[in-house]
Amino acid sequence: MKTIRFAAVSLLVMIVHSPLARAQEPQLPQPVMVAASFLQLSEAQVHDLVAMIQSRDAAIAPIAQTVQANQAALAQLLETEAPDPAKVGQLLIDIHNGEKHAAELAQAAAAAFANTLSIDQRQRMQLVIQATQVAPVIPAFKALGLI
Repeated sequence: MKTIRFAAVSLLVMIVHSPLARAQEPQLPQPVMVAASFLQLSEAQVHDLVAMIQSRDAAIAPIAQTVQANQAALAQLLETEAPDPAKVGQLLIDIHNGEKHAAELAQAAAAAFANTLSIDQRQRMQLVIQATQVAPVIPAFKALGLI
């Protein structure tokens, strides 16, 4: 528990004292600024991060549109009196495959970016990943007055 508190305090201190956090006119979206600040990314790395996000989103957008269209078609099909089981099954498979493909693209993009990080930056990233594993239980502990 002390490790998590230390990590949270460290995160806040790094964000507040980062040059990116003190910039007069933020030119980047807030999540990019926070990630760049916490990971202490160089300007080149920030550029690479933004490029990765744009490429990832461009690759996933048509897949997401297809998944949404398939979900709408499935919903419409299920509203009919006697939906064709073969069509329902195919749409479910197509939706699943689209979601899986989008997730794979996102994971590959994140892994490619992670490979550009220094050892210290990777450790910081690992800290964030570990924090996401405990984040869902924090409200319960707060509600019980334990933290």
